[in-house]
Amino acid sequence: MTAKNVWKLVSAGDDGEYYIYSMLGGGNTYLLDVANGATDNGTNIGIWTDTDHNAQIFKLVKDGDYYHIATAVTNYASYV
Repeated sequence: MTAKNVWKLVSAGDDGEYYIYSMLGGGNTYLLDVANGATDNGTNIGIWTDTDHNAQIFKLVKDGDYYHIATAVTNYASYV
């Protein structure tokens, strides 16, 4: 596996929230990020340096046998 395909979850709080770091840049430079903190369905997701914004905080939501990645910027109403 290359760094571009590996992610690490780092706790962002006590409520099961996580920062999702790309292992690019040593695993502490780039986070999964909702573009411009937008809340519209279909908004692009990418990686960005730390902005200290809800657009970079996520929860894993179990749905039967699967998990979804929900974003704090939508109060966990939308999945990535």
